[in-house]
Amino acid sequence: MVKSKLKDVIPTYFGPTLGRETDVVNIVAALMHYESRFNVDALGLTTSTARGSGGFTFLSSSAIQSVLNRTSTDPSEQAVIAEQKNNIYKGVRALGIMQIMGWNIIKGGSPSGKCEVERLRPDLAPQLVVDPGEDPFPIILGLPNLDKAILAGLVILEGKYKAAQANSGGFSFRADPFKRVFATKMVAAVGAYLGLGKSDLNNTTPEGYSQSIVGGKSYQIANGTKPFLIATSENKTVSNIGPSTNGLNRNKIGEPGCTPRRVAYARS
Repeated sequence: MVKSKLKDVIPTYFGPTLGRETDVVNIVAALMHYESRFNVDALGLTTSTARGSGGFTFLSSSAIQSVLNRTSTDPSEQAVIAEQKNNIYKGVRALGIMQIMGWNIIKGGSPSGKCEVERLRPDLAPQLVVDPGEDPFPIILGLPNLDKAILAGLVILEGKYKAAQANSGGFSFRADPFKRVFATKMVAAVGAYLGLGKSDLNNTTPEGYSQSIVGGKSYQIANGTKPFLIATSENKTVSNIGPSTNGLNRNKIGEPGCTPRRVAYARS
């Protein structure tokens, strides 16, 4: 089910980028396994909102502040405002099967005035982005929203893919303070999907994360002979059988990671 959706969505919306990677469907399936174990209702822990964090940047943006600063003396309006503020804080959690950060789909949720989905793919934003104060869960969570959850996650992954730049040793990112070099553009994109900090809350590094997903443990599990079910109230088979190779036919790369993890910084 998931792989068939990926086979349709990637050529349709991401053909010139992710669609150039011959093993992309299996790699994204492995990413989903790593992130959520194919759980369409997966919710990450609330990430940091401390100064300097992605959560702080999101909450400090003018569009979000306009909601957080709302007040009223009318009890009925107070209830609405309280719900809107609660919805804002759903933006600092990772959501759904690809564990995209909520702030990536809340309109205006950055200093630039655009969330990542708006910035990266304005053509897809109307179907994926919610207004500040609107609940992001109905866009991303649950089996009925699986297509949107996949689409939103792929927008973020494509953004990382485009940002990866070739150098003499492989691929890297200008924004990476650690100046890491990844073996291929796809490996770089996957590593950056986790984030470009040193590690996450469970000490998973971008290197270890990409190692597991591109040909490593998560890849082998997600694309092996054992069927997987989407975790929801309605069971759906994800994959019956996968390739016998490790995908890229090359050795594992990078440092070992720690799985599973819940989000410290991710998909920002």
